Amino acid sequence: MRFANEIVRTYRPRPAQPAVAPAELQQALRQMEENLRKGLESIAKSVNRPIRPQKYMTAAEAELAYVPPDKSVEVLPVDAVGLKPEECGGWDHIYAPNADALGEMRGYGVHPAIIRKFFTCPEMWWNEVDGNADLEYTVEVMREAREVPPFFARWLMKLAKAIDDRYEKEGRLKGVLRLKELRKRYKGPLTSVGR
Repeated sequence: MRFANEIVRTYRPRPAQPAVAPAELQQALRQMEENLRKGLESIAKSVNRPIRPQKYMTAAEAELAYVPPDKSVEVLPVDAVGLKPEECGGWDHIYAPNADALGEMRGYGVHPAIIRKFFTCPEMWWNEVDGNADLEYTVEVMREAREVPPFFARWLMKLAKAIDDRYEKEGRLKGVLRLKELRKRYKGPLTSVGR
C-alpha cells in the first residue's frame, strides 16, 4: 500500500495555481455581471407588473383574430365523433370546429355539454337541453347568461352561424329553429327553455 501511494503521489498532477487576471479582464467580468443583474431585475419587474384590462382585451382579441370563425369549420365523418349515419338522418358527415377553434372554446371555459353539441348533427339536437334550436341559439343563451366574455361570445356566434349555415345549405335544418325565427317569437332575454 505504501509503494502504491508513493507511485500515485509521484505521478499525480499538481493543482494549477490560480492565475491573476489582468485588470482589463476583471473589469470586463464586472461589467458582464452588472449587465446580467440589470437584465434579471428588469425581467422580474415586468413579470410582477399587473396586466391592465385593456392590454388583456387587446391580446385576447388578437388571439381570436388568429382563428377566423368562418375558416375554423371542418367536415368530420360521423364515426369520428361516435355517431352512426342512421342517427344523423343517413348523412355520413358533420360540420364541427377545427382544433384551433376547439382550443379557444376550452380556453374560454365553454361547458363540455355545449362543446358536445358542436360535435353532433342537427338530427341529434332534439335531444339537447334547448330542444330543436340551432347552435346560434345555444350561444345566444350563453351570452345572455354571461357564461362567456362578450367579445368571445361574438366570436363564438360567428362560428355557430358558419356551421348552421352549412347545414342549412344542405337542407339538414328541417324542424330546427334558427335564432332569427326564435327572436320573432320571443321578446326579451332567451333561456334554454325559451322566454
